[in-house]
Amino acid sequence: MKKLFLLALLCTILLTGCRDYNELNMQDIVSHAGVDYSDGEVSVCVVCEGGKEEKPKVLKSSGKSFFEAVRNFSGSSDKKLYWGHIQTIVFGEEALRFVFDDTLDAILRARDVYHDVIPVAVKENAESALTATADSSSGNIFEIFANSENSRRFEGVPLWELMRERELSHVCVIPTAEKSEDGYIMSGGAVLSEKGVLGYLSEEQCLFRSLLTDKSAGGYLPVIELEKDRAVSFEILANDVKIKREGERIIINESITLSPAEVRGDFDEKEMREVASEYLARAYRDFIATSKEKGFGNILNIHGADENSEIEVSVDVKITSVMGGA
Repeated sequence: MKKLFLLALLCTILLTGCRDYNELNMQDIVSHAGVDYSDGEVSVCVVCEGGKEEKPKVLKSSGKSFFEAVRNFSGSSDKKLYWGHIQTIVFGEEALRFVFDDTLDAILRARDVYHDVIPVAVKENAESALTATADSSSGNIFEIFANSENSRRFEGVPLWELMRERELSHVCVIPTAEKSEDGYIMSGGAVLSEKGVLGYLSEEQCLFRSLLTDKSAGGYLPVIELEKDRAVSFEILANDVKIKREGERIIINESITLSPAEVRGDFDEKEMREVASEYLARAYRDFIATSKEKGFGNILNIHGADENSEIEVSVDVKITSVMGGA
């Protein structure tokens, strides 16, 4: 009986404790991370949320892999890192080329990390981008997708969707940012395959890709200059894409509704429609030709297409009579 009492008492003591429990003030909450790669070493920089009156905390670590670098943070901080609230992960160019898959694998396997983390590429050092942003109130690299619904050029794609996209088409596009006088701005997209970075898309090429693959409205066409004092740009009110396959030919039929957003000079509705139709037809031809030339593969994510497929695009443009939208 005495032994049973002692056993019950021991169990009670063990059950009332939480060995792995961490108070909130014992953790650094990671909101953004940056990954760099050089000479076989992976460097990881994290920005941790500060209090209302505190600046964000920046911590750094390194290792032979992303996983090892994260594990080595335990020796450089008196608090445990909590990754459950991470929003953005920034890849330096070399990291994007050599350790992107290993990093994503580690993140996707993490128990507390949601798979809606947004990756961003920079053609420089990711640590520099994060450090500059943490020390500045302007040009915030973390806010680059705030107006993505008005752009179509720079859409933040969550990790899970990015991996699915690459599984289907063997390539994916990661938004890129670059430093300017006013801080960090979006500058296009990096085309990534299992072999690494194949090349980069410009802002306009990201727009054309979006228009040919996404049926949603929103965004603006660039200003189309005709003469010195005549130019027009359009808001995209509706966009419908239909795709059919005839043997090795992929035929894309796009119906797009535009509203004049900025007009310099005299235009009637017929001329606006002709100008927009000619611009888009030429832009799509150039985009598809450039994609094939650079070996971007099925960058349009059309089922069954590859870099050898013959892709044709026809455009039906409708112009509203209302400035700035319906």
